Amino acid sequence: MKRLLIAAAACAAPAFAEEPAVNPPPTAAEICDAMAPIIAKGIAARDTDAPVFHGCIDWHSAVHGHWALFRIARATGRHAEAAKSADASMKPDLLEKEQAHLKANPDFEMPYGRAWFLLLAEEFERWSTETGGKDPKRLRPMADDVAASLMAYYAKEAPSPLTREYENASWALARLWRWTAVAEDKEKLRKVHEWVRQMKGLEAPEEGFAFDRDHPDFFSRFGNFAYLCATMYDDAIYADFTNRHTIRDEDLAPCVDLEDAAHHLGTNWSRAWALKALSNAADGEERKRFRRAFEAHLVQGMKQHAVSKDDYWAYGHWVPQFAVYAATDGDQEKAMADGEEK
Repeated sequence: MKRLLIAAAACAAPAFAEEPAVNPPPTAAEICDAMAPIIAKGIAARDTDAPVFHGCIDWHSAVHGHWALFRIARATGRHAEAAKSADASMKPDLLEKEQAHLKANPDFEMPYGRAWFLLLAEEFERWSTETGGKDPKRLRPMADDVAASLMAYYAKEAPSPLTREYENASWALARLWRWTAVAEDKEKLRKVHEWVRQMKGLEAPEEGFAFDRDHPDFFSRFGNFAYLCATMYDDAIYADFTNRHTIRDEDLAPCVDLEDAAHHLGTNWSRAWALKALSNAADGEERKRFRRAFEAHLVQGMKQHAVSKDDYWAYGHWVPQFAVYAATDGDQEKAMADGEEK
């Protein structure tokens, strides 16, 4: 089954924005409003022959495109029709075909796309329940299979914070942690918790946020590890992380002089969700320091959006979803969408 439309060779080099202007950060609602039409158009495209997730160039981007539309609808109270269209595309018989494909191809989208599917399943269940949907648990069978496959994957090779991009274990474990909590699978939850406690590394200054400036990754490797440790709701894990890692002020500024690579178009949004998580977990001046950095990344992200929004191949099929995650993730997503303070 054709799952990826290869077009990189035909793409022009992406354009990068300069440093952010000094202005107030955009609200989550403003970010979501800017991203929703691009995402809705992307998931409707026929870029591959996947039964459900055929838009947005590749399978994983189509998955997080669907997720983003449900999240936007929940966080803003708007764009309901886009969310309904995403819902309508996930017909049970087509989902069964997607599930069968994952079972028959255990290496497919392992772990990256599978981790995103867990987030989609969680978000869809919440959105469908809140809107009176008839089958809010429609994605659970496939999500449970995906979770089991990820657990088996990491049982064979212990997760490491050193992994990058599509292999990034920190992102996969963050998604496993959330899904096993939603599914109330205490055994899997305990095992994920154990894996996270054992993850160590990235302690040298050059392995921290500084790493992002000269490596063209779409994920902030250090940022995802920080995000994982800050969102486990475990004081011991977060304290161990902060004791082992010094985050320098000079490394908190958004990335501006980026390498000429499309993947770097998403780096600042990835850093942003980590900085927000660190701010939410910290106290006092540290909380304010991370919050200021988070807001600066939102400004830079939207400045980049203005430059790149019409470039579907390099940007439009995936970066808007990263922006939505950075803008809305966290317990206060609805308040933030309305532009309120915590």
